Amino acid sequence: MMSHIRFRPSWIVASFVAIFASQFVSPVAAADPVHSFKVRIVSEMNMDVAGQKQVITADTELRYSWQQSRRDRTLQFDRISVKVLSDGRELLNSTMDRHKLIYTEEGKRKEVRFENAPEALKEMLRDSFEAPLVKIRVDDIGRELSRTSLARGGAKSVVDEGMVANALLFHPPFPENEKQWAVKRSISMGNGAFAKGELTYRKTGSEGKLTNVSVAGTLRNKGFKKPGLPLEYTDAVYVITGKQQFDSGHREWVSGQMDIDLTLKFEKDNKPIGTATGKMTLTFERLAQKDR
Repeated sequence: MMSHIRFRPSWIVASFVAIFASQFVSPVAAADPVHSFKVRIVSEMNMDVAGQKQVITADTELRYSWQQSRRDRTLQFDRISVKVLSDGRELLNSTMDRHKLIYTEEGKRKEVRFENAPEALKEMLRDSFEAPLVKIRVDDIGRELSRTSLARGGAKSVVDEGMVANALLFHPPFPENEKQWAVKRSISMGNGAFAKGELTYRKTGSEGKLTNVSVAGTLRNKGFKKPGLPLEYTDAVYVITGKQQFDSGHREWVSGQMDIDLTLKFEKDNKPIGTATGKMTLTFERLAQKDR
């Protein structure tokens, strides 16, 4: 996705950075409302792999929009920012949107504008940002009925890294007449891997048109290996607790937070090689149009 940047971490970090980094040209139709959101993922992981201990910290911000009609929701991404450090040393620091890529290389800030970018980068920015990626048909309470991919070739890396799942995480259905309900959810682990499971939502009170909802559950991935990578993720467990607010006036989720305790193991050539434990905090908010 950023192959022109000279970024060469060790193979251990390279396999793991994607967990956090996963943590995008046609305009939307004016007739349908567009709601914009921000998800921030702050992570700290303690790794012990092949006798090498590291602390990986990351700060990822996703900005995205849903164009919404009564039954259809169409997703586009507006901006992605990622910063990753290993034992305090910066490995990755980049921001991308439709118009530019900004990144840090050898401590220096660099910017590549769309009009000056190589063709491969132009295609990625054009197809990944402010462009429709997926259309989801929903029922009256927002439950997904079907999904249609709209992504073009340049958005492949964004889609493959699971960004659609991350943009759906804080948008479960909201049944007006139920106190508690469960929904299948997934979160990207990077490199095409997902932790999946059921989250349980329970209404805990209201403030005018805002309904407070607690969320809890466990997402898992028993094992995943991407071709070409030396490591396999195994026994990944994401234990989630959190809260969200639903605005009945706008018929939309408007804020939330999820705290995740994460554990996973690594294998190489079918042999255990290490473990990782850590925490992730995800915060979610609806944005005013001017803040997109």
